[in-house]
Amino acid sequence: DQPVLSQSDDNDVYLGITVERVGKNTIKLCQARYVDDILNAFQMFDCKPRRTPFVSGIKLSKDFEAKTKEDYIFMKGKEMRKLVGMLLHLQRCTRPDISAAVVTLARFQVNPGPMHWNWGMNILKYLKGTRDHGIIYGHANIKNKDHVQYVPLTMYHDSDWGGDIDDRKSQTGWVSFSYGGPINWTSTKQHCVAQSSCEAEYIAANEACKESIWSIRLLED
Repeated sequence: DQPVLSQSDDNDVYLGITVERVGKNTIKLCQARYVDDILNAFQMFDCKPRRTPFVSGIKLSKDFEAKTKEDYIFMKGKEMRKLVGMLLHLQRCTRPDISAAVVTLARFQVNPGPMHWNWGMNILKYLKGTRDHGIIYGHANIKNKDHVQYVPLTMYHDSDWGGDIDDRKSQTGWVSFSYGGPINWTSTKQHCVAQSSCEAEYIAANEACKESIWSIRLLED
């Protein structure tokens, strides 16, 4: 059954995103009700919360694809594409914290196995414990007040090295902040195989720099 959720008169909802006023010149973007929709869609509303969207000690690969009769029986009726689609929408709008885990899962939609499905359920368990998490913009979320005036845009980037054990490509992640909260982010596999961790970091820095230039021109306009 769908839970009955209360909503403050100070909140507005745009395209499923709740905009909450949490202080003077400060707002919070949250999709708690959409998280509930996802949990209900996969009968996980009463699940036990987890502290991380990743499964500790596990790296997804094609080796975990369905191969045996037991695997296909387990996956029968499991809507992997629906799960990935709903999670991708959530991470793209207000939840950059699940981006890496969701993008990793999205690579295995053709023939997913039990391990892939359990990975997705682990993300839902993490969302159960963080349903009210969102993005806060404004002065109340900035410790250094000079940051607003002098640094309207801050970019962070990172990468692993050979994180995909199927093709040994690395993962790039970057996030840009403005007024205390992230305004754009991505987690994606690099197009080439980096020969060293230094090269993987250089590729990530290159992508982050291109995004920074685009964002700066947008802010200038």
